[in-house]
Amino acid sequence: MTCYCKTPLVYDPDRAYWSRVRSAFRGLLAVAVLLLTALDEVATALLGLPALTPRLRRWWGAIADEYRAGAMGVFDAEVIEDENEEVL
Repeated sequence: MTCYCKTPLVYDPDRAYWSRVRSAFRGLLAVAVLLLTALDEVATALLGLPALTPRLRRWWGAIADEYRAGAMGVFDAEVIEDENEEVL
């Protein structure tokens, strides 16, 4: 009987170590983002300004979309409509 598993069935201590480190890093990053968001809310409330976090999140999302599109080879194209062209 042959097993076509993608992951090896043998325990790999290096893989287990980096898996734990990656999980710990993601947890620390989540806590840092939570604290920075709270600090942003307090600071902007004291200054009477709108919060920066939503604007930065939208800005970062737009940059990430452009990066993904560029990585896939997609480019913006302008649509040129010709008024004399017949549509079939």
